Amino acid sequence: SIWRSVFPDIPQNGPQGQEGLSYWIQRDDLLLVVVNTSYSGLGGPGHVEGEWLDSVLAEHHDVRHRIVAGHHPVFPVNGYDERPQWCIAQEEAEAFWRVLVGRGVLAYLCSHIIAFDVQVHDGVLQVCSGGAGTNYGPGGFMGESEYHHFV
Repeated sequence: SIWRSVFPDIPQNGPQGQEGLSYWIQRDDLLLVVVNTSYSGLGGPGHVEGEWLDSVLAEHHDVRHRIVAGHHPVFPVNGYDERPQWCIAQEEAEAFWRVLVGRGVLAYLCSHIIAFDVQVHDGVLQVCSGGAGTNYGPGGFMGESEYHHFV
C-alpha cells in the first residue's frame, strides 16, 4: 500500500491483487513488463507468478523489443544461490525462464545482489544491476558507493 500511494501513476494493469506491483508499459516498439518477485500469494520474497507474464507477452507478441524487470535474479549471482532468499524459488524460476525464452524476451533486468553481472541463458540476458549503488547490503557493510545508477 505504501508503494501504491507513493507511485500512484504506475499502471494498474497487473494481475489481480498485484496491480501497481506488476504492470506493463508499451512505447512504440518497446514493451517493458515489471514483475513482482515478492508475491505474497506464493510466499513473499523470491516468489513470482508467471501466468500473467505469459499472457502479457503473448498479447504483445508483435512488439519488437520485450524486456522484463523484477527484483530477484532467476540465476545465482556471485554464489548467492539460496532460494528463495537470494533468487526466485527454483520451480517458479524454471517456469518463469521458460516463458521469457518461449516469448522471445531480450533481457530480464534484476537486482537484489549487489554485483554487476550479465548472464545469457537460452538466448535471454539476465542483467543484475549491482544494487543500483545502494549504501547497504548484507550486514550493512557496503559503505559509501561511487554512484547510484539505473540499468
